[in-house]
Amino acid sequence: MSQIIDGYICKGGKRVAFYDCDPAKNETCKKTSCGLLGRGFGGSGCTATTDRAASREGAKPYYIKVDKSGPEVSFVREYMEEA
Repeated sequence: MSQIIDGYICKGGKRVAFYDCDPAKNETCKKTSCGLLGRGFGGSGCTATTDRAASREGAKPYYIKVDKSGPEVSFVREYMEEA
């Protein structure tokens, strides 16, 4: 189960790495709210995956930080440092 720690989406106490999804490669996703296929709430569905093998070519890993500072909750990408 995911949780929010210091504003980041985490699992097992560690930040979760996300990638830009390639729906054609993502065989485990049901794609019921896939934004890349025009599904979801108001056309703004999911565009991310945690499965690196299902990411689009050249996608860089990032963390998602939950920002509650404004009138609405937003999700901000924070790209990982490259080694």
